[in-house]
Amino acid sequence: MRVMKSIKRVSDIPSWFDLSKYDALNGMSLRWWWCQIEMRTYLVNMMDPMTESLDSSFAEHQLPILQETPIIPLPEDVSGLSSMCGWNSLPIRSLTSMDVYQLYRYIPEKEWDKCEELTSARGESETSLGFNYEFSEISVTQNENKYAVCYPNGDLNFLSINLSASDKTLINEFKNWLKKHRKETNSTKLKSRIDESDINKWCDYKILPYIDLILWGYFNEIAINQNILGEVLFCDERDVDSTERIRQTTIPLAKKVFSNKMNSKIAFQFLEDERYKN
Repeated sequence: MRVMKSIKRVSDIPSWFDLSKYDALNGMSLRWWWCQIEMRTYLVNMMDPMTESLDSSFAEHQLPILQETPIIPLPEDVSGLSSMCGWNSLPIRSLTSMDVYQLYRYIPEKEWDKCEELTSARGESETSLGFNYEFSEISVTQNENKYAVCYPNGDLNFLSINLSASDKTLINEFKNWLKKHRKETNSTKLKSRIDESDINKWCDYKILPYIDLILWGYFNEIAINQNILGEVLFCDERDVDSTERIRQTTIPLAKKVFSNKMNSKIAFQFLEDERYKN
């Protein structure tokens, strides 16, 4: 169990923190926001006790960079941005070798002895990809097709598509599958699009500087009281209860934005916009 020291005075906030470093967030594009969110979401995931296997050296390297320059520059060459968003950045795509590896990875270990071909394929995929993961069981839902395979959070699924069927049939069947699967797994979609009002809210409620302070505190085993966070982040707004704003708005909004689901949502949206624009 982590023992956290506590910050109870504004003067104890680290010297690297400067709210003016975040001024450039106003008017920033969604693609640029994705660059800020994606990196921090990975770090936020490392705060979850269930993800202790993530490489802690990444935080040791990245946190000082974020503290010095919290606004991550957008790469000059954005032609490969789709691949930057991760191997699962497109909501519908062909199965990749990484998918196959992940499927092998999540199959319950007790099932391996039942199929020598799977054991062989797992070894080959690990060797070709050059890395290895600890096993954790995949989520398996029993239905009329025997078993439906998906990742533990239910957001990424493996489908079998028979291209001998007509486009109309495939589209209708996918709609039927999607409706039923969302109901069975209680998997909810985020609202259809992120717009300017959402981005303005992220700026107004200071979610980026907030998460940077929280990340610094976590990896240095220091807790920052909510009233101190309110004083630091909303120092120019004397007519509001800054502690309640942190508790009721900034914290819930940050939890929503710095999540794998929102990270994927943002990537889907701006990549879709880029494809249709071109």
